Amino acid sequence: MKTTQSPMANVRLGRSFYFIVVLVAALLIAYFVFGRLFGYVLYSVDSTEVGIRFRGNNPYEVVPPGRYTRFGLFEEMRAISISGLPFSVTDPEILTKDQQRLGYQVAGTIHRPGVEKMGEVITNWANYSIFYTNDQALVGNDTTPGLVTNIAKQAMKVCVGAVDFSNAVVGNSRDALRQCIDTELDKLATGYALEVRNIVVPEVVLGEAVQKKLDEITDARFTTQVAVQREEQARAEAERDLAVQQGQIRVEQGKIQEKARQDALTAELNKATLEAQKNVIEAQKSNDLLGAQRDLEIATARNLAATEQALADLAPEMAKATMYQGNPAYTSYLETQALASAYSKMDKMIIPANVDPYLFLGGNPTVTVPAEAAVAPPQ
Repeated sequence: MKTTQSPMANVRLGRSFYFIVVLVAALLIAYFVFGRLFGYVLYSVDSTEVGIRFRGNNPYEVVPPGRYTRFGLFEEMRAISISGLPFSVTDPEILTKDQQRLGYQVAGTIHRPGVEKMGEVITNWANYSIFYTNDQALVGNDTTPGLVTNIAKQAMKVCVGAVDFSNAVVGNSRDALRQCIDTELDKLATGYALEVRNIVVPEVVLGEAVQKKLDEITDARFTTQVAVQREEQARAEAERDLAVQQGQIRVEQGKIQEKARQDALTAELNKATLEAQKNVIEAQKSNDLLGAQRDLEIATARNLAATEQALADLAPEMAKATMYQGNPAYTSYLETQALASAYSKMDKMIIPANVDPYLFLGGNPTVTVPAEAAVAPPQ
């Protein structure tokens, strides 16, 4: 059996669908019209962005990447990119210190402020928000210059205008010029709470006249370097020859000095040998002299001893002699007695003339002995 819906039911279903559509549309309109009046829900800030909280279009806080929800009257969240934006700026005409025209190209990256510069972002928002939110306003393009284009050209003019032509295009001076431009760009960008990194000077644009002058400078420098090199070579050769001669002189002087030193050592050794021999001789002489002195002392002592011994041995005889000398009569008596004793043993004798024969006949003459000589004869 087939069922059918009544016309009234279809009408009700159509009205319900219409009501739902109107309600959704109203909610969407209310969200877009009135959503910002009461805050935000799960607002996403990417890793290359920072979020800025606004209240009544006035920024009051900078937050790092994440998801944020906040309810409040006129609460709003906006995100700005903090990733580095590459730039390349060319200035075709810059005057050097010596009024030469050059063209320079500077490249690098520009970075917007992050959470660490929250105070500067909030302070500068009213004046520089376009540079924080609009890449073209910050970097520019081929037809419309941006902020970086202007400050890069200013930095190039300051740095190139402070040096002469040769220092602006030749040699290591270009690196010094790059550092100068980097420093000047930092100074100018800091006022906008921006940061410049990775500055390079990839190209120097030279006109025909400038190129010719550069070639002249290069040739002059090459000629100068050749002359300097030759001068250094000549100086090196002269120093080498001088060093050789000085070396030969030092060798000869060394030989002479070594011979003199050896002669001095030999003389010192000879002197030491002679002094040693002299000491030996003097010691030997001293020993001989001492021995002679001792021998003399011994001989003298022996002589004295012998003299004393002789005197002791001769003392009796000397006493007799002294006594005989002091008593001549007694001496004569002894002589006569001795002769008589000798003659008594003879049978006959011849008596010389003028001699008292009585003495030879055994007579006993009377002898007077002085009192001082009357002593017992020595044994």
